Amino acid sequence: MKMGASDFKTKHVITSPVVTINRDKAIAETNAIVVGDNAVLGVGCEGHARFYDMWRSATACGRS
Repeated sequence: MKMGASDFKTKHVITSPVVTINRDKAIAETNAIVVGDNAVLGVGCEGHARFYDMWRSATACGRS
């Protein structure tokens, strides 16, 4: 079966990250939603995820 030949459709939504900086550290929080729908069967689903990316400056990690 080729991709797109199914009755099941999905939509992926990834939002802009929110970045919080505190001295030599930073964290980026990004929300993501996946929505699935099968119009033929009349069913759907959705899932939510949150990604966290953390950084430390090279000098804070003991590297220069």
